[in-house]
Amino acid sequence: MVDPSYVLKVSKFRSCCGHTYGSEPDRSMKHYLSSRPDMLARNDYAGIYAPFDGFVVIIEPENNLMPCYGNVPQGEQVRFASKKNPNHMVRLFHTNPQVGLGFAKKGTLLAYADLRSCDENDPSKPGTRASTFDISYEGINGSTVSIFDHMSPSVLAQWGEVGITPENIKISKETRDADPCTSYAESVCRLDNVCLTGQDCE
Repeated sequence: MVDPSYVLKVSKFRSCCGHTYGSEPDRSMKHYLSSRPDMLARNDYAGIYAPFDGFVVIIEPENNLMPCYGNVPQGEQVRFASKKNPNHMVRLFHTNPQVGLGFAKKGTLLAYADLRSCDENDPSKPGTRASTFDISYEGINGSTVSIFDHMSPSVLAQWGEVGITPENIKISKETRDADPCTSYAESVCRLDNVCLTGQDCE
């Protein structure tokens, strides 16, 4: 779905990164993918591909605007529903869509990650914030699960080669219930990330 070679680190499911999101309170039930620093401010390089045959059902601008880019939205959201199981969809945040609404086969380039942000011009904010996009896997009943639980064996093998597995990329419900997120500060989020093998995340 995303080439791991583009990625520096991935936030864990139920992390304290970003903001509260998903079907459980006080945690983020999606994954933030931080790209390599050399892709900072690009929206035409890191491709995101359809993980299965399905349908692009919604494309809409993100709510947050970027004043340093003339107040344009920080990319668009793409929602991609499974053909085999239409009750489930992948939601892509902060992207530059490359397709319109309708059917797309597995492997189709859906969008590029939109890594533009005014944060790169703000010395008080770490650069990795400016090169992050996020992905969630959701049911129409409001449930949210890790997308790493729904990857094909071949894709999981690619991520496994760089140290990411379905086991180490999630925080259990019991662990997070015992220690809910009270802050989503960068210093707190940093502890809830897995750095890819061979990458320098410092």
